[in-house]
Amino acid sequence: MLQRMICAGVVATAAFVATGCESTPTTLDGTYVLDHRVLPDGQVQRPPEIVGLLTYADGYRNFNIVWPNPDGTRTAIGSIARYALTGDVYTEESVYYTRDDGAGATYDLSGPRGSSPVTRRGDEIEFELPLFDEPMAVFTPGGFHASVPGVFTDYWTRVD
Repeated sequence: MLQRMICAGVVATAAFVATGCESTPTTLDGTYVLDHRVLPDGQVQRPPEIVGLLTYADGYRNFNIVWPNPDGTRTAIGSIARYALTGDVYTEESVYYTRDDGAGATYDLSGPRGSSPVTRRGDEIEFELPLFDEPMAVFTPGGFHASVPGVFTDYWTRVD
């Protein structure tokens, strides 16, 4: 009888873990490609006008994006960072960050670190990227969207 109770407990625990009730994934590992950007006036920008690639792998985040500015110049951002995603906190430590807004590039190798709270709703993981005034992101199994209210919403597709 004791053996049956132990087995039942093991099966119940395994089912609890398998359904994700204990915790949701703690990694965002994958490659994401920017599908399109929606501007506040409803204009939609698509590649090759705007191009972006994001990779999360083995605790690192590599991000590259370029888009047109109204004056005809382009803004480009490149970033390498270490990251960690726990149950309720996303933490990032910059290794390298560069931004060229059309007036010349700036570089940051100072290694800032930041964290932001994580909200989980079913299979969605939402948090604000904590460094360099980056957007709020909502990740789903198929990709994510990132937004800065009144500025843009980007839609990314997971490609792996």
